Amino acid sequence: MSRVGCVLVALLASVHLSMVLGYDNSRYDNDDAIDVFPLAFLNVFFGPGNVPSINLANTCNPTDNATFAGTDLPNCASVGTDIKTCQAKGKIVTLSIGGATGSVGFTSDSQAQTFADTIWNVFLGGSSSTRPFGDAVLDG
Repeated sequence: MSRVGCVLVALLASVHLSMVLGYDNSRYDNDDAIDVFPLAFLNVFFGPGNVPSINLANTCNPTDNATFAGTDLPNCASVGTDIKTCQAKGKIVTLSIGGATGSVGFTSDSQAQTFADTIWNVFLGGSSSTRPFGDAVLDG
């Protein structure tokens, strides 16, 4: 199994700790104090093929990993295995949207709805031929 990296980002509550997956080579899913793992980041809303893209730094990114044809969305199937491992241990795995710059947005309600549908199909409970984490389904 690949080692998904994590970086401490926030104390969500007195007993709930959040870690961001994707930024170093440590393994924190065995730590009972950590409950939530946001994947960082979905940093491109509308890339080639009108498909979003993610950059999980050295864990998976469009420069170093194969991408789905006609898109900049990397195929991070090995991360999908880690996501399912974390979830089996009762951890919540979510997607952090926007990235460090936060310079993304929508031009209309219709565009926002289309984006929400895409996120559902690509990362959550829907279906798509461009699911970067294979059959892993994120929690939010």
